[in-house]
Amino acid sequence: MPSYGIAEDAADVPLPPRPTNNGSRKSKKSGSPETSFAGEVDPLTGFSRSGALGGGPKKDAVAGSNGFVDNFRGVHVAGAGRAMSSGFDSGDTTTAEEETGKEDQHLWQRLCERAFGDTEIRERIPTYILLDAIKATGLRLKDDRIKEAVDKVAKISEVTMNSMVDLIHSNLLLERALKDDLIVADWDGLKKRIVEIYKQVESNEEGEMASYIPQLSRQNPKHFGVAVCTIDGQRFCHGDTDVDFCIQSCSKPLTYCMALEEHGQDKVHKHVGFEPSGALFNELALNSKGLPHNPMINSGAIMM
Repeated sequence: MPSYGIAEDAADVPLPPRPTNNGSRKSKKSGSPETSFAGEVDPLTGFSRSGALGGGPKKDAVAGSNGFVDNFRGVHVAGAGRAMSSGFDSGDTTTAEEETGKEDQHLWQRLCERAFGDTEIRERIPTYILLDAIKATGLRLKDDRIKEAVDKVAKISEVTMNSMVDLIHSNLLLERALKDDLIVADWDGLKKRIVEIYKQVESNEEGEMASYIPQLSRQNPKHFGVAVCTIDGQRFCHGDTDVDFCIQSCSKPLTYCMALEEHGQDKVHKHVGFEPSGALFNELALNSKGLPHNPMINSGAIMM
């Protein structure tokens, strides 16, 4: 049974050539041109973001463990790992812009350490270091939400702190990923745990193939794979995940969502209902309007 390594999962696009020098003393005049991402529309929020430090609005909040706590609701707000404070409850006068700047500097220091193995701050780092750091978070470089920003930075061989800041401030998802604010921060740890579980159960060949559907009975029982995708789009596959197989009724919610996305709810439900049928999934019956009861029974799925 083929088994795919952890690192292989993220290798989805060619990376820029690695420079031969360490980049620690290269002048700006002789280096690669910087790429600006200022003014681009963030794919998650729909708002334009500034390429400068601290371009976003302030928000009164108190710091939480993995996000910030809304003062009016007292709950953690998803996707906001940056701690922002107005100073009225703790005496801390640090502004959101200053806090963001500190986080950007800390991120640049981590990238320099990743590139050169020490704590010295460099003026430039190889672009592949930044791309590797993005992939290490579980995001794919071909992900439509970040692809445009990634493609721009991938055209240059080196990045500076300013171009890194422009990049992450142009795309909220990239900023959250590189600042460890995705739903699974320890992505490498999760992948290792999944592989451990995979190896523990791989030898279990108990049970029998389903025989009531020919397509299922013809499947190879040796095939075994696992794929994970988090709500933030962090993805990992291990095992026989490139082998096609019959998903049967698992296709019903997928085709229903595709139909809604392409045609809208009103048009879709002129052809199929949305109430439970009260009968078996393969019952040959229609509702009072002469339509299949819903997209999850066989007649409704065929209509999709």
